Amino acid sequence: MYIGKEDLEYMRSENKMELGEKTVDLMGYSVRIIVGNQIIDNDSLNWRETEQGGLELTLNEIAEQIKTPDVIFVWIELGLRGEIFLYNNYGDEKWYEHGSTKGFA
Repeated sequence: MYIGKEDLEYMRSENKMELGEKTVDLMGYSVRIIVGNQIIDNDSLNWRETEQGGLELTLNEIAEQIKTPDVIFVWIELGLRGEIFLYNNYGDEKWYEHGSTKGFA
């Protein structure tokens, strides 16, 4: 099934929260950031420390730090579920929810 840009915009408008505001926390999660065919080392980003001792950034902050015209994939996995987000897939500098996972993908 093909999902076009208009369909994604509609799905995005249904979200209460702007996807770029979603917080990505390294504590307890497996976070994988991919640009092109390269996995970005999480240690290369400047993560903000939380009161609980975790490290976090929003999706927008990840995009700002990476600064690339290429598509950015962010995989966030916890135990038996996960989410995949992508940025700039249409050259529009926006985040989209690409999919979800069951188990570690």
